[in-house]
Amino acid sequence: MHKPLLFYVGALAAARLVELLLSLRGFQRLAAGGVEYWRLAAAAGGEAQEPIVLMHGVGGIVGYLPLCLALAAEHAAPLYVPLFPSCSLGVPTLSSPPPLPATALAAAVEEMLAQHAPPAAARATAAKAAAAEPAAEPAPLPKAPPAATFVAHSMGTASLAALLKARPQLVRAALFVDPVSFLIYRRGLILDS
Repeated sequence: MHKPLLFYVGALAAARLVELLLSLRGFQRLAAGGVEYWRLAAAAGGEAQEPIVLMHGVGGIVGYLPLCLALAAEHAAPLYVPLFPSCSLGVPTLSSPPPLPATALAAAVEEMLAQHAPPAAARATAAKAAAAEPAAEPAPLPKAPPAATFVAHSMGTASLAALLKARPQLVRAALFVDPVSFLIYRRGLILDS
């Protein structure tokens, strides 16, 4: 159902305010694999901790500001918040991006985590790969994405379910808060879209 223009102006103003507050708290807005995300680097002593990834639901990141700030205050681990514009409040336009297919979403999350992987994780993964298949010549060490703890709410739980099916090695723990359940039984909508 369409809402009055004033509603969308208010939603846009709230989104800009949240972006400003996240920036002031130390979050950076970055992109990987076609997905923009907010990242808060690990606090002192938290570099070795597994990252936390918050996957928002309908309405976008605005309603998740208190949770982002609480997670940042309580945990030294790096924090990531992928943005899903197709699942956010805004004025719909013809150029609004469609939801990412599950495979593209999984690749983007993997790239997001790999971009900021600590060197120790990359060395450990490269050592495991070398032990499994000895190479004739040593290859440069790739940045390996560490497994992360995922917290998903509402529509974000559908994205997390798709990620679990496509890249289970990226998920150390998953917390589904108020998960969506409609059409989940239709496997193709989650996996093959």
